[in-house]
Amino acid sequence: MLMPIPIRMLVRWNTVRHLFAILLAVGPLLLHATELEPPSLRCTAVAANGDVTLTWVVPPDPTNEFLQYEVFRADAAIGPFTLVTTIPVYAQTTFSDAGANGNSASRFYYLTTVSTSAPPNTSVTSDTLATLFVQVSQSVPLAAPWWIGTCNTTRRWPLLRPKF
Repeated sequence: MLMPIPIRMLVRWNTVRHLFAILLAVGPLLLHATELEPPSLRCTAVAANGDVTLTWVVPPDPTNEFLQYEVFRADAAIGPFTLVTTIPVYAQTTFSDAGANGNSASRFYYLTTVSTSAPPNTSVTSDTLATLFVQVSQSVPLAAPWWIGTCNTTRRWPLLRPKF
């Protein structure tokens, strides 16, 4: 024989059921973490002293959840990349990496964007850009131009003039 459910338990069950329905409806909105796009890295410039300046285009931030940019650098394309600095200004579009020694070897950079949504979410990495380091060397020794010493003209001295 079935026993009737006491009224107190029925009220508790209804409360739990309503709270669970609310959590299912609102939970994804509360737990939704915004992941911003990375900056669009556009240019690396190397100064005579080796400092490297990066230039980028800011990503869209429609929900105003920007926290900071993170700048990473490596000495090789495959890494390892290390965090150089964080930039907390959304509108900033340049960064100068003082002491990067870009005039002695190539340096590789990428950026990420971190949002304030919980937990702080980091974007995928931007494209990786490298500085250009050109080392000029001479593979063939310099020689005299090909035309020196190849002149075949002869000169008669003194010039003889016909007599009339």
